[in-house]
Amino acid sequence: MPLHTGLHSREEHLAPGAYLDARRGGLLRTFGAFRHTNFRIYFVGLLISVLGVWAQNVAQSWLVYKLTNSALVLGQVTFMAAIPVLLIGPWSGVVIDRTSRRTVLILTQTLFMVQAFTLAFLDFSGLIAVWHVMVLAAWNGIGNAFDAPARQAIVVELVGKEDMSNGIALNSTMFSLARTFGPALGGLIVAALGTAWGFTINGITFLAILFSLAILRLEKPVLQPRDHSPMSDLMEGLRFIWQHKPIVGLIVVALGVALFGGNVTVLMPVIAVEVLGQQEVGFGLLGGAIGLGSVIGALYVAYSSTLPGRGRRLNVFNIAFPLALAAVSFSRSYILSLLLLVVVGLTFLPQLSLCNMLIQTNIPDHIRGRVMSVYTLFIFGAWPIGGLIAGALAEWINAPVAILISAVALLIIGLAVRLLVPEIKDLE
Repeated sequence: MPLHTGLHSREEHLAPGAYLDARRGGLLRTFGAFRHTNFRIYFVGLLISVLGVWAQNVAQSWLVYKLTNSALVLGQVTFMAAIPVLLIGPWSGVVIDRTSRRTVLILTQTLFMVQAFTLAFLDFSGLIAVWHVMVLAAWNGIGNAFDAPARQAIVVELVGKEDMSNGIALNSTMFSLARTFGPALGGLIVAALGTAWGFTINGITFLAILFSLAILRLEKPVLQPRDHSPMSDLMEGLRFIWQHKPIVGLIVVALGVALFGGNVTVLMPVIAVEVLGQQEVGFGLLGGAIGLGSVIGALYVAYSSTLPGRGRRLNVFNIAFPLALAAVSFSRSYILSLLLLVVVGLTFLPQLSLCNMLIQTNIPDHIRGRVMSVYTLFIFGAWPIGGLIAGALAEWINAPVAILISAVALLIIGLAVRLLVPEIKDLE
């Protein structure tokens, strides 16, 4: 199979008439990846699991804030998850390209399940302390270093090259659905049963994805030969990225979104309680509003995944998102904040979905794990660092100003990428 030697513009990438055929498909093409049985099984199992993860995120944030009453500590807990990703992230891609991606995911999901049940045990026993949460956040970080790029790389095995872009977009839709209902579910669980049950229920939901992974019928994966040293394989992946300027630009866009875009989620307990005067349920609904917008945005990306202008759409989202964040920073109305957070969600995750889609469309299979490990390194590594920065700013000044600073930083990063890498707007 010939390897990609460069990135494709819309003229090069699609055959004549392909866009017309895509439009004729309409809404049916929005869900094209679902025609693959493997993808349907994987989608349902992962959706159940991610719903539990978001419920646990609410329980964990609420527990930490009640224990410390500190925005800074919220950021520190989030940052702990970044340390393993930063240390081992690039090497995880070498492992993923040499190992069955299904095997990697079974191991990481088991690790996450044990972490959730450990938190539940400590909380039920009354022994829970903030340092426990920090250590277990780092534990999850180890799993994320391998899990995230493996999840990205396995999509092509589930649906093939033809439906890969749609599969990536529908994966984003699934995460958005979980983000919509998970926080609200988590708020209800915490309000009715307590934080310990949030951790317990999350642990149980991992059984769904483990079962789904076990019953998938996959062809034998194409793995990187082991006749080179791990260092040689790592350098090959890094050289590929460095030699393709648009991929570097896409990674920088994703880095900016992860570093500054997720801060509103990290600071949500502070915004809910100190700015909007809400408690558990109101807090959960704020997170659900972001998720609702994300579902709408992700469905749009899935619908348009085979239509022209993906690079240009990314640029539009890249401008609209920080403007929505800035508006949230000025809101003091709960209802207005809910509406604005829908817009935040609508413009947030679609950027990451489009970056993922544009990168994976333009890389060869044998190097996919390594490229995606660098991509996810920046996302999972930057997200907690951004949370730490936002927590420090919120502690030093206040949470709305921290969000406003994040919005300004995103506008600057987006403008710089558009000026330095104008080729992104022509990618397909």
